[in-house]
Amino acid sequence: MADVFFIEPRHDKAVEYSISLMKKNYESVGFIPKSGIERLSSQNGLAVGVLNNEPCGYILYQPPKCGKDVKIIQVVVPTDVQRKSYGMLLVDHVEKHSLNTDSSGIYLKVAWDLEANSFWQDIGYYCTGNVMGGKVRSRILNVYRKDFYPTLLTVMRSPLTGSKNTKLYAEYRQNKTPVFDFAWKGQRYG
Repeated sequence: MADVFFIEPRHDKAVEYSISLMKKNYESVGFIPKSGIERLSSQNGLAVGVLNNEPCGYILYQPPKCGKDVKIIQVVVPTDVQRKSYGMLLVDHVEKHSLNTDSSGIYLKVAWDLEANSFWQDIGYYCTGNVMGGKVRSRILNVYRKDFYPTLLTVMRSPLTGSKNTKLYAEYRQNKTPVFDFAWKGQRYG
């Protein structure tokens, strides 16, 4: 029998499930207090993926507003079902919701050392820069976005990813000066 996956924006156990999965993936996604998740859930900013009638991943985001960017806060899919397009379907749900409200685009932040960087690039997001983030770990975060409407100029940066940038990361942490490449529409400069 084929697996059945769908998105449920108002799952009755969404908050409890997302907290449970967040705790299991703390090193990758960090922590958001229950009150913050409940607030976003009440504003329709939490959707749960359901696989064969069981919760299977979630996406937490700021609800879309006309003309504004939507911020994806977390996308988490259990490790045993990753690389099966469930994360992409969760993101697609938010993209459609955002387009229906005439949002201008979506942005998010991903720690430079996570495999998730390639996921976001594979589904059409581009890196616009790098920031220091995380209240506890203070690590570099790549900022990704997807525009819904053409822009006059798109400034992209090469994301920090994997071990090839370990030296850059160490230099950045030591000197606190940016050492990143720039790119415009796919052409690298720097």
